[in-house]
Amino acid sequence: MSRSLNLILVILTLLQSVSGQDSFIRHYGYGSGQGFSLLINTSGNFVIAGTKYQASNHQQFCAYEINMLGDTVSLSYYGTDSLDQANQIIQTLDGGYFLAGSTNGMFSSYRNIYLVRTTSSGDTIWSRSIGGQGEESADGVIQLNSGEFIICGRTKYNSHGLFDFLLIKVDANGDTLWSRVIGGSENEEAKSIQHTSDGGLIIAGYTESYPVGSKNCFLVKTDMSGDTLWTRSYGGSANDYLHAVKQTSDGGYIMTGVTHSIGVSTENMYVIRANSIGDTLWTRSYGQVGRWSWGHDIIETADGGFAITGLIRTASPNGGSDLYFVKVDAMGFVEWEHEFKIEPSNTSY
Repeated sequence: MSRSLNLILVILTLLQSVSGQDSFIRHYGYGSGQGFSLLINTSGNFVIAGTKYQASNHQQFCAYEINMLGDTVSLSYYGTDSLDQANQIIQTLDGGYFLAGSTNGMFSSYRNIYLVRTTSSGDTIWSRSIGGQGEESADGVIQLNSGEFIICGRTKYNSHGLFDFLLIKVDANGDTLWSRVIGGSENEEAKSIQHTSDGGLIIAGYTESYPVGSKNCFLVKTDMSGDTLWTRSYGGSANDYLHAVKQTSDGGYIMTGVTHSIGVSTENMYVIRANSIGDTLWTRSYGQVGRWSWGHDIIETADGGFAITGLIRTASPNGGSDLYFVKVDAMGFVEWEHEFKIEPSNTSY
């Protein structure tokens, strides 16, 4: 099952978390595409980044700006006219945007990190392809107060295993300042990166090295230079992995992803709460019998609980995946849950 959410589902998630109401349902664009990242910009509009599928099996970065009524404000495309996928978008300190993902455009046989920086109106300032004769991709990015950026993802080039965590710091012009590779003898992949209150970084994803075998949730704490301070792995005997991590108000961490090890179904939305040094406080799984569910993002709410967004495999015979939105208390016990059913449509609006 793809980890991506389509554009419409992401919008419904955010509207539910902000207003408590599912305010609109829209399809955007022509042809097909996927939305991977969402933010609210300084104008109060949604900005969604993802992939637009073109003719001849090409893909481009795409960015939609949509107002609170669901009307399209702007639509921009970027890329190498090859196989480009935008996995993350952030708004920069100057009001523009920074998109991070991957491309096949530099070497036709290899996948590299692709970065695009734009103005607030979406015009390209610069783009960069980073990588060599291996495979790299970017899944998370943050901007520092200095204007520099730190990107997390995965690499299969000059790594000491198969895929490894990759951290890259670039300056405001996209030039690489340093890179770090973190991992063991098997596969690792970084999905989410955040600042921490002590001035360091926290990175989440999965590992097959600690312990060797099935996928386990992997949390890595580094200093601001990308040097590892500690690592933790979580999970059971089957595959478990993380899609997002946030630091909590008490200095600990809250994570969400997928577990095959515990829960009522084969794949279940997974949430782990840890203290400031990564020790587990509690774990919970959420879902329904016979239906697969994933966690994609999580936030701490004003009441000390958490809201998790993700997807659940629909029970409808002609459906696919529906949005799954769960609100839990500080101990992870469900207060309420909703799902939004979007049946397949071949029509673009």
